Amino acid sequence: HLSEHFADATPGSSIRLKIEDLPRYHAQLIKATYPNANPSITEQPWGLDMPISDPFGNRIIFCQD
Repeated sequence: HLSEHFADATPGSSIRLKIEDLPRYHAQLIKATYPNANPSITEQPWGLDMPISDPFGNRIIFCQD
């Protein structure tokens, strides 16, 4: 659970969320033109990664095998 509350977790925590069809989800985010979310997809040896930082400094990494 990611939270903004003091002492809930270490600031700057990361979480990986596995999703299907990452390129389609990426296209939806880009089309929505969120001012604070302009992510890019990175090809890694294990698959695709798309990191996004939330307003509280947590890193959410959407991934696809």
